Amino acid sequence: MDWNQLSVIHRDAFSRTPRLSRLSLRSNFLRLSEASFHPEAVAHLTGLIHLDLSHNPIDVLPNHFFQPIGSTLRVLIVAYSLAAIGQHSAALDEDTTTTAAAAAMLVDGKFGLTVEPYSLVGLHQLERLDLSHNGLVGLPEEVEASLSAMRLGNLSLHGNPWHCDCRLRWLQRWVTERPGRVGYRASLAQLLFHLAGGVGNGDGDGGGVGGDSEVGVFWGSGDSEASFLAGGLRANRSLPLELVEPVCSSPGRLAGRPLFSGPAARSDAAPPGLASPIQPTELACPPELRLPPSPAGSGSTSTSTSTTIGGGLIRARQGHNVSFTCAFFADPQADVVWFKERVRVQAHWPRMQASQSQGRSALGTLTLLRVEPADAGNWVCLVANSLGSVNATFRLVVSPRPDASLLDRLMAWARGLNTSVALKYTGMMAAGLIVLLVLLGCLVYGLSGRRSAAASSLFARPHLPPPLTGRNANADANVDGEEAKKRLPNGHTLLKGTAK
Repeated sequence: MDWNQLSVIHRDAFSRTPRLSRLSLRSNFLRLSEASFHPEAVAHLTGLIHLDLSHNPIDVLPNHFFQPIGSTLRVLIVAYSLAAIGQHSAALDEDTTTTAAAAAMLVDGKFGLTVEPYSLVGLHQLERLDLSHNGLVGLPEEVEASLSAMRLGNLSLHGNPWHCDCRLRWLQRWVTERPGRVGYRASLAQLLFHLAGGVGNGDGDGGGVGGDSEVGVFWGSGDSEASFLAGGLRANRSLPLELVEPVCSSPGRLAGRPLFSGPAARSDAAPPGLASPIQPTELACPPELRLPPSPAGSGSTSTSTSTTIGGGLIRARQGHNVSFTCAFFADPQADVVWFKERVRVQAHWPRMQASQSQGRSALGTLTLLRVEPADAGNWVCLVANSLGSVNATFRLVVSPRPDASLLDRLMAWARGLNTSVALKYTGMMAAGLIVLLVLLGCLVYGLSGRRSAAASSLFARPHLPPPLTGRNANADANVDGEEAKKRLPNGHTLLKGTAK
C-alpha cells in the first residue's frame, strides 16, 4: 500500500485480513491518531510480523499504540517521518527532491518525531527497530524498560540530530552493555537507499522477516567491517558519519562524535575517519531551573510562614517566617549558594536555615526566621556545576508591624524599593536639589546686591556748598555772631570760636 496518498485508515480497515503478516504503508499521508491511522486498526492484525510506516508525516509515537500486536511483531520501521512537510507534501511523487530536502531539515533538528515514554510498551518479540532520520534529539528514559523487554538485534538510530547530554546516558549504557547482540550501524541497503534519494526498498530484503536477511551486512564488532567502513568514509567524502551510526549534533563540545562506543572505537588504534567515541562522563547536563508544585504543606502548616519557588517578589510581615526555594535539574549534581545583595550567606548568620536535597532533580531552600526590615532586598540562589550555572532572584519586601512608628514604616518602605528604581529616584532628587540650590543662590545674590546699593546711598558723605569769599563771607559772619549772642545766657556775649 505504498505511494497511495493514504491519509485515513479506519478502525475496521483490516478486520477481514487477520492473517496479514506484512504491511507496508510507506510514503503516504498518515499520522498515528484517531483522525488518521486509528489505534484500533492494528488490533485486528493478530498475525502481523512486519510493519513499515516510513516516509509518513508522523510527528508522535503515541503511548501503547503498538501494544495490541506486540506478541507477533518482529520488525517495526518508522523512519524518515516527514513532519516538516505535512499532509500536503509534494515530496510524495516520483520526484524525490523535496523528500531529500525534508530529510535534511529533519537532520538539522528543525522538525522531529516525538517518542512518548510508553509508545513501545509490549513489543516483546521485536527484533528490529528503525527510528532513523526522524529528527530525534533524545529518547525518554522510560523507553529503556521497553527495549530491555524486546528480542532486539538491530536498533537503527542514525541520521538524527542527537542532543548528547545526561538524558542520553542511559541509551549509551544500554547499547554498549550488549556488544555483539545489538547492532546500531546502518546496513548497506539503508546506505544505498539513502544515497539513491529514497528510491527503492530501504529494507534490502526480499520479503524476509529480518529486514536485512539477504544483504546480511551490519557494521558490527568485527575488524573487517570497521575497516570496510573506514575505507568507505575515506573513499566517499559525501557520506557523513551520521548516516552510518548515531552521532551527536549538540552541544558544540560533542558535535560530530559517535554516541556509542563500539569495540572498534574502543581499540587502541581506531580506524581512520572515525571520531573518538563519547565517554559516559562527558554526557552531562548544566543546571536548569524548574518550577515544580509547592511542597506539601508549605504555606498551610503555619499562617506566619510563606514559601516561594523559583524567584520573584515576596511580601512578608515583620516577625513572620519566609522560605525561598530553588528547584533545579543538573547532572553532575550541582551545589546551591545563597547571596544577600551580592554578599554570600554564611552558615553562622542568625535566623537563617539552608538545606538542599540530593539527586539530579533537587531543591535548595533558605528559610528566614522572624524577618526584620533589614532583611528586605534581593536574595539570590546560584546553582552551579562543572558545565555552567543559573540563578534566581527573590525580592523581599518586609511590611512593618501595625504598631510600628512612622520612621520604621518609612525605613521599611525605602528598603523595599528596587535598587535600580531607588538609584533612579535618588539621581532625580539630587539633580532637583542642585537646581534648587542654584536658584536659591541666584536669589540671595540678587537680594544682597539691592541691599548693598541702598546701604551705600544711606551712608554716603553729604554734599557741602562751596566756601564763601569777600562781602558774602563777612555778612555771613555777622549773622552768625548775632545768632551766637542771642544764644548766650545772662546777657553775656561770646564771640564764635572763643573760649573762656
